[in-house]
Amino acid sequence: MVFIADGLAVFMACLVSFIGAIVVLYSMDYIRRYENQNEYYFMIVLFLGAMMGLVFSGNLIQLYIFWELTAITT
Repeated sequence: MVFIADGLAVFMACLVSFIGAIVVLYSMDYIRRYENQNEYYFMIVLFLGAMMGLVFSGNLIQLYIFWELTAITT
């Protein structure tokens, strides 16, 4: 596992974190009335982790793995 933190990766990671925080904060009130809150938040956190892995991936195999994780969680 090789992760590279160049300027574009750091910028994209900050952007993903900011938008992810907005999504989580917005959905807290909306998702409150549903039963599957734990599954929803697990998938959101897994999606954000996959996006972080995607932007910091150092080779094509990692890029593919994190890309597929992102697709599965969406």
